[in-house]
Parts: sequence; C-alpha cells; structure tokens
Amino acid sequence: MRAKLFGSSIIVLLLVSTLAGVLITTSDDAEALTDGNLVFVVDGGGNATIIGYNGAGGSVNIPSTVTNGTQTYPLTGIGTASFMNEQTVTAVNISEGVRSIGDYAFYGCDALVNVSIPSSVIYVGTYAFYGCTELTSVIIPGNIRSVSYAAFGSCYRLSHLSLPDSVNSISGYAFIYCASLTTIDVPKNVSSIGPYAFFDCTALVSVRISDNVSMIGNSAFVKCSAISELTLGKGLRTIDDMAFMECSSLTKVTFPAILSTIGNRSFAFCTNLTQMNFLGNAPACGTEWALDVGSGLKARFIAGASGFTEPTWQGVTSVRLTVPDAPNNLTSKLKGTNVELTWQPPQGSSNDTIDSYQVFYSEDGAPYNWTLYATVNGSVTNITIKGLDIGSVYHLSVKAINIAGSSAYSDPISSEVKNTSNVMDLVLVLAVIAAVGIVAILIIRRMTTR
Repeated sequence: MRAKLFGSSIIVLLLVSTLAGVLITTSDDAEALTDGNLVFVVDGGGNATIIGYNGAGGSVNIPSTVTNGTQTYPLTGIGTASFMNEQTVTAVNISEGVRSIGDYAFYGCDALVNVSIPSSVIYVGTYAFYGCTELTSVIIPGNIRSVSYAAFGSCYRLSHLSLPDSVNSISGYAFIYCASLTTIDVPKNVSSIGPYAFFDCTALVSVRISDNVSMIGNSAFVKCSAISELTLGKGLRTIDDMAFMECSSLTKVTFPAILSTIGNRSFAFCTNLTQMNFLGNAPACGTEWALDVGSGLKARFIAGASGFTEPTWQGVTSVRLTVPDAPNNLTSKLKGTNVELTWQPPQGSSNDTIDSYQVFYSEDGAPYNWTLYATVNGSVTNITIKGLDIGSVYHLSVKAINIAGSSAYSDPISSEVKNTSNVMDLVLVLAVIAAVGIVAILIIRRMTTR
C-alpha cells in the first residue's frame, strides 16, 4: 500500500532541496565511507552519520560504531533520507549511542514492520517514518522533546504508540492518516497539538488531553470518526478552526473553565453530538462552529457563568445548571447477601440536569461514615449492592452529580442482612417430616386394603 500524499509539490521541493544538501555535504565536505551495507560520513569531531544503504533489505541493524579500514567511529546519527524508499527493509534495530534520526530517514519504507529506537535518541526528524505503511508499534524514547512535522504520517497500521512525558509538543501532521491508532495519551508537558496532527485517524477511540495543552491546532482531529466522548484538559484556551470537524461518533464534549475560543467549524458535521458541557464563561465561537451537528445538541453551562443566553446560545439549545438536590424515596430489597437499592431523581430534574449518581454505604449509625460503593450513569436509578456480611446493618445513601457540583447525601435507608440459614434448615426438616408422613400414610392404606 502506498502512502497518501498531501501538498505533494511542496514535499517534492523539500526533498529536492534536502537531498541536494546531502549531496553537497558528501561530495564537498566529507568522504563517503562504507561499513558493510552502510554508507557513512565522519564529521570534524570524529562522529559518523549514515547517509545511505546498499543492502538487500530484511532486518537491518544500526550499530553503535562503524569501521572503515583500521578506523572505528562512534555512530551518532542516521542522516537525511538515508533509507528513503528502501522498500525491502522489514525491521530496524538502532543501537544505543545513536542520537538523531534525520529528516526523511525512513520515508516510504513501506515494508518496515518493526523499529527499535534507543533511549539515546533525542531527535526524530520531519517525515522520518512517513509512509511506513506496515509499521505497527512505536515507543518514543524518554529524551525526545518534540514529535516532528509529519514524522509518523501515513503509518496506516500503527496501532500502538507510547509517548513519554519528555515530549512538550506534537507538531503538525505528526500522525496524519494513522488509521489503526486507537488510543492517544497526550503527555503532561505538551503545550500544543499542531494542525492536522491526528487528521483521519479513523480508529481513534480514546483521546486524553493533558492539562498543560493550551491550544489544539487547525484540523487536528478531523475525521476521527470513532471518538465518542472528550474531556478536554484544564489548561486549554484555544480550539482552532475545524479541530474536531466530522467526528461523526462524538456525542459529548466537556470544555475547561478557561476556554476562550472555539474556531470556525470546529465541531461542524459532528452529526451525533448531543451534549456540550461548559465549566466556565462562554467562549467566543467562530462561524458555523457547530454546523450540522446532532439535532438534540444542548449546551450546558453553570449558573452564574457570563456570556450564555437562554433558551439558545450561538444557535444551540442551552441549559443552565445548578447544584442538584438530593435524590429521594430510597427503597431497598434484601436478596440473600445482596441488597437491591432504588431511588427517585431529585425533584424537577431530568436527564439533561443529572450526569451521574454516587451510591454510598455505612456500617456505622449517625453520624455516618460513608464509603463510596459505585458511580452510575444519570439515567440509572437502581443498583444491586453485593457481598454484604450476614448479621450486619447497612445504611445506604445516594448523591446526584452534574457539572455544577454534587448534591447533599439523600436521607439514608437501613437494611439488615439476616442469617437465613436456620430458617432454611427448619424448612428442610419440615419438608422431610412431611414426606415421611405421606409415605407412612400410603403404606398403612396399602396394608389396610390387603
């Protein structure tokens, strides 16, 4: 499978200029040397950089040193375009000591399945692995500061990606067209996600945006059609144009309190989007920011936030939320060592105003020492509490939760888990006695008949 190309004329120009630079460096400044299938040059400090490959493909080992004649040099770099379009290379093992992987280094190596990048690497260049369509897994080492422009674009089969906390930026197009990528955990030190960074990552289900991210770039997550919910980090201030356009499975987004800008068409064509939660004041919204979204979309905001209007805001139905009242009318039903607990929502509430319920228990009387048992969806009003101790009395209470806060505890209800084993034994004995009696009567009748 060949890689998708974007801005092909620009790429060609960049490649021509870059490769020209390599040729000039090789011919004018340094002699090209060989060690087996590797072609390399040596800089003034005695460090070697690979500039080409003459092998037959398969698994390639990048050593920590290279030798030419009697001279051995530490290998510190894989140079620009050094393995570009080597379509028979299937695996690359890079030894410790290599510090950089140059621009376009493995561009178009569409048979490459595995690559091992050591902790000594501090730089992976632009387009370094672009178009490695069979690459399945990448672990970025802990000294990398930035994921470069288009570094892993069009790696269609890339399904596992590990980014270390050392990364502080994800550049534009970094993972564009990575159609098998399912999960992204943005490292805690990343401050920005570049334009088109995850464009058309159609299998992406889970995205965790860290609290340090202040900007999500233009078209960063366009056509990420498997994402269903988003909770954006607390530090996010700007969502650029078309950032989440055509995320067709997206149903719910929660925005942080300091968000100030939502760009043009940022959520356009998110056809299943039904809930937006705003934790702060109303942000400025660009044109058609929510064009052709779900027909039931509601913008929920906290009472007291400025800039919102009711019953609509920016063309979307709006709902003002306050801290909910406590649930009421708790009832319980004992079944063995389990208790079935039910409750009613707070008076005047609806599915639009309650996000979840928290269920608590206490084995102490008032004042209760509550322990959280479970959290359930706001549309659920019952739960089975399992594995309770025989002979104990449990006090149960429920809280209602929404983006404005948590209700007080509901009025508690008590349930005693009784020991039913003696009762069952008595029932069994009586059943046996009854059976024996019936048999005796039948025998007597039979004897009388004779």
